[in-house]
Amino acid sequence: ADAREIVLSFRQPQYELRCGRLRVSVPDSEILAEALELHPLVEDDKFFAGSKFRRTRFRIVLPQCRVTGADCLGLLQGKTYRARSVKVTDASFDILVNMDTPYNKNSSRPLMPNEGLSSINKITQVDSLNIMNGRLKYAERYIIGSAPAEVTFDSIQMLAEGITNHAAPGATAVIHAQGNFMKTSTMKILMVIPVASPEISFRYSGSLDLMDATRLNSFLEVGESLRIKSGILQNATFDVNVTAGRASGTVRVMYRDLTIAVLNRRTGSERGAFNRITSFITNVMKIRGTNMPDKSGSMKIGEVKYTRKRDDTFLQLVWFSLRSGVGDVVGF
Repeated sequence: ADAREIVLSFRQPQYELRCGRLRVSVPDSEILAEALELHPLVEDDKFFAGSKFRRTRFRIVLPQCRVTGADCLGLLQGKTYRARSVKVTDASFDILVNMDTPYNKNSSRPLMPNEGLSSINKITQVDSLNIMNGRLKYAERYIIGSAPAEVTFDSIQMLAEGITNHAAPGATAVIHAQGNFMKTSTMKILMVIPVASPEISFRYSGSLDLMDATRLNSFLEVGESLRIKSGILQNATFDVNVTAGRASGTVRVMYRDLTIAVLNRRTGSERGAFNRITSFITNVMKIRGTNMPDKSGSMKIGEVKYTRKRDDTFLQLVWFSLRSGVGDVVGF
């Protein structure tokens, strides 16, 4: 079967799914989707204005997605979703959260990976998912019409194995990934997620190489009201374990010549009388300007200590857990 220019509109969530071409071959056990795109039906401001509560907007573009070893008959019969391999090339993921509105406390919590898998009532199994040359942008909007706080990953290479909702206790999905963080530094990460666990539990570890710390200002200035004025990250390694939504672990960050200014959240300025407040806060927080091994090889090791908030998504849980360890080293 070969179909072209498929358009599906989902009015309630205000999304549209487009596919330039979809080819399904039962004899070859293969599915090919080209020019696949998921995006809102309206612009961002209208999308967020449609609710008085906080929302997350997704824009996903997959130029090509090839599924091999697919159980096409099981899929057509609605019984199983099984495949040996899924390969995605040049994928783009754009995520935006409107932090200027309150979270709906009566809504269900964002699903974690294991919860998302278990919510699928059909048997689902993908032996390997391979993303080549992907891109991810995660952003938070705090003021309508202003630039959001954002972090980016480019040139993402990812391999995920063991994705299933039908596994014995103790089974895990393993994810290997690396990407260009903030267009300046290579980040590598290994993540192990128990797929059969009812709890929000997983483990991740990784590293980040040489980086100009001021590149983080695109997120920190808007999201944290902080500005890094100078600083060089030599390297960083992290090892974090999340059990029942509570994160613990360590972060080793080697850096030098770090200086930070506290910004006025309303104006974004570090000038005038606010400088006195900045100096006071800097002294109270005891910012550690340099964290390099001394003659004995010892240095400050950051302690990860974070508990998932009700509205935290999976990416936010990973990010805020890691941030707690970095904050413990730096002093904020």
